[in-house]
Amino acid sequence: MNYTPGTDKSVTITVYRQGTDSILQIADQGLGISPEDLKRVFNPYFTGERGRQYHESTGMGLHLVHEICARLVHKVELQSRPEKGTILRLIFNGTRKMQE
Repeated sequence: MNYTPGTDKSVTITVYRQGTDSILQIADQGLGISPEDLKRVFNPYFTGERGRQYHESTGMGLHLVHEICARLVHKVELQSRPEKGTILRLIFNGTRKMQE
């Protein structure tokens, strides 16, 4: 929990099925991402306002997740609210066909 100060915060990992898809959901109670930054978090090297507060940020993590999911014909969704936390969903397509 790199971006979550304090000890009263948690990360929840949930796996469930939706139709033929399997979904891995990771939710935290961290700092959240501002609406302006949310549109750009999958861009390479983008760290956003909050990410720049932590010098370990490279801006490559979510970009790589997005690229890998796209190549494997899966999806990634991200929801976030400042000071409330972030929810990341990896949606594994149960009927996928790999891109060549």
